[in-house]
Amino acid sequence: MIPIDNFSEWNKRSFILALIEEDRLLSRIETLESQLQTCGKNVTEEKLKDDVIKLQEDKDKYQIAAKESLKKILQEKLEAIRKVQDLENSLSNTENESSHLLESNQKKEQEILLLLEKATENEKEISNLTKKLQELIACLQEVEEKYLDLQSQNAEEKLTLESNAEEMRKEEQKLSTKIEALKAENDFTKEQLNAMKAHFDILKKDQNVEETIEKNGNLSSHGEVNRLELELQRVQKENLKNEALTNSEAGDCTSNGDAKPLDYLNRLQLDMQQLKKLLAESRDNKMIVDAELLEAKNQLNESQKNIKSATTELHFVLDQVVKAKEELQYKTNQVNDLRNLLTSLSTERFSDNQKELIQKTLEEIQKPFSQAESETDSSSSKRSDYISLSDYERLKKECAMFKDRIKSLESDLMR
Repeated sequence: MIPIDNFSEWNKRSFILALIEEDRLLSRIETLESQLQTCGKNVTEEKLKDDVIKLQEDKDKYQIAAKESLKKILQEKLEAIRKVQDLENSLSNTENESSHLLESNQKKEQEILLLLEKATENEKEISNLTKKLQELIACLQEVEEKYLDLQSQNAEEKLTLESNAEEMRKEEQKLSTKIEALKAENDFTKEQLNAMKAHFDILKKDQNVEETIEKNGNLSSHGEVNRLELELQRVQKENLKNEALTNSEAGDCTSNGDAKPLDYLNRLQLDMQQLKKLLAESRDNKMIVDAELLEAKNQLNESQKNIKSATTELHFVLDQVVKAKEELQYKTNQVNDLRNLLTSLSTERFSDNQKELIQKTLEEIQKPFSQAESETDSSSSKRSDYISLSDYERLKKECAMFKDRIKSLESDLMR
């Protein structure tokens, strides 16, 4: 196809040439008419007729040639008009295509802007998630430190409680041996006292105190009452002497063989007082042991509460870490989709500025993504060093065993 500018120039030239030919023919006709007039004055009629016929023939020839040239010009003009219409149609089509391409380009630019906004939002979300992940890692570290402190405290408390329990067991054994010895000694003294009371009752029955009272009548004076009291004391001393002689196996006699029942009674009273003191001391020791056991129970309950709170906090932090990882994985997938879409858009035909803009957005998207990946790798390497939950279960079992031991010790002490 001929370009529009070249076609218009060619059409102008052909039109100008046609006008020039027409002007030449008209000027030729005018000159011929003038010649005819001049010749008509000088020439005869026959020559004039011949000249007119020739001129008429020339005129016809020129008219035929002019008509043919005009037909050609008109045909060329029609062809030029048709070509112009075709060119206008093609121009309108190209304009429509260009407008459609411009609209598609604008849509693509809007999509690129939306993708850039989404990419910036995803970058912000990724940065927020990385911050949350760092905070969770810090919380995990704090929980780990608390757990280690609690574990060390529980180990120390366990050792101290075990040592206290061993000491309590030893004291309990000592106290039980003392109590058994005191019980045996108390039973022995009770048996001796019962025997002495029985013997004293027998001696009382054998005495004729009532007969002496009846013989002497009514004792009204104070001296007689004192005498009777001295009589009773003498009888009691004799009874005690007899009782001391009967209980010579106990080794409570003097080297001369004279019994001292008052000393023996005093010693028995001292022994009873010592027994009472020992019983009071054993009760005090039992109260102290009960207080220590109560304190140990309270410490154990506090440690269990601390362990439960630490475990719940650790479970919560682990759940938060899992949620953060899932959200980070979802955002990374979105970023990968955006990256693939931007790469596919970059392969299309765009201008250099648009390609540079797409490349910059790809680099900006890749930076936080690589940072998030490195941070997740570091956090996963840190979390690999964390303590497993089996340690918590083991610590719980140890606390339960320790609690059972304390209960058994308490039951033994109650016995």
